[in-house]
Amino acid sequence: MLKLIDALDPVVMCSIAMILWCVWRQRNQKLWDNSSLSAVKAMELGYVFLQDWRCARAGASSSATQRAHGPLTWSCPLGGRWKCNLDAAMFCDLSAIGLGMMMRRNDGQFYACKTLLLPLSCSVKEAEALALREALLWALSLKLVDVEFETDSLLVVNSLSSHFLDRSEYGFLISDCVCLRGKGNYSIRFVKR
Repeated sequence: MLKLIDALDPVVMCSIAMILWCVWRQRNQKLWDNSSLSAVKAMELGYVFLQDWRCARAGASSSATQRAHGPLTWSCPLGGRWKCNLDAAMFCDLSAIGLGMMMRRNDGQFYACKTLLLPLSCSVKEAEALALREALLWALSLKLVDVEFETDSLLVVNSLSSHFLDRSEYGFLISDCVCLRGKGNYSIRFVKR
């Protein structure tokens, strides 16, 4: 058995470890908190955690990688643009997600903010994509067409430039974001939490 494990590819070993961790975590949540997620949602959360862990490890080992993965501090947008920071939060006990966004002028001064609490159960990646879609719609409603959007979801940012046809709910949210991005001079980038 140990020889078989030693022969596994490191990526596969990490995935197996994440699956085992998800099972263990769900068992403890059911036992101690009497709460549980579906197996699919638990695996999605585990996958996002693994991706974040990989990004954190890569960022800690290389300053070039860290620069490629986004700045560590907030900075004013360049060239008279607006900046919108956005995020999503999961409230499993309420079966809801929270979306938040804040718009700043090019000098960094606060302009407006918006929050939404939606009675919706979805994956983390869907919540982050939904936050971006709502922020894009909000900027359009404010008649702001020259905006930098910043999110802490590297998965969403990478999905925006993917040519993979994803017919899942997440894929349709990403398609909406791509279409909305084309309605203005909008850029979307990843920033660290």
